[in-house]
Amino acid sequence: MTSTTITCPRCDVALSVRDMKDLIPKSPQKSDQFTPKKGSSQATHRLKAELKQIYDSKPEIQGYSAAPIDDNLYNWKIKLFGFDSTELDNDLNRLKKKKYILLHAVFPQSFPFEPPFIRVIRPRFQFRTGHVTIGGSVCMELLTKSGWSPANTMEAVILSIRLQLIEGGARLDRANKQDYTEQEAKVAFDRMVREHGW
Repeated sequence: MTSTTITCPRCDVALSVRDMKDLIPKSPQKSDQFTPKKGSSQATHRLKAELKQIYDSKPEIQGYSAAPIDDNLYNWKIKLFGFDSTELDNDLNRLKKKKYILLHAVFPQSFPFEPPFIRVIRPRFQFRTGHVTIGGSVCMELLTKSGWSPANTMEAVILSIRLQLIEGGARLDRANKQDYTEQEAKVAFDRMVREHGW
């Protein structure tokens, strides 16, 4: 088998196909700038304990589910459902599919000493309802550095968010079918923290 070579016009060196492949820049791996892939052993241990507590508590009965995304303990999807006898329940029942609220939680490597960032992915909410910002972040002092305590459990946090949706009169924006993006949620969260002085 003969190897094809090409002479580099700049340096007059003969390059094989393999050499040329090695010189081609590798495309960057897709990475989520907001999602740590690993953290401290303390954070990992705490997150495992949090998940166990959630699984043992039969969360479906309380109207939610939570699980890591792609086995990443620092990246969870949370579903909220069962808002019986509320306007939010009526809105959810009008959806053709997925009659739940999908949240995304990202835990910092310093968890539990810093709060997770929790945002809504879908569906979109009407402006100023349910304590959801225009960008999809959750408007609660509990989720800010000034309101967070390492003693908070994720079960209590999730149930607090669920209760805030109900007490805040959450209504869905059925005209807008787009998911909230992580970037718009971050911007809205930072703005909310500044406005409230949290």
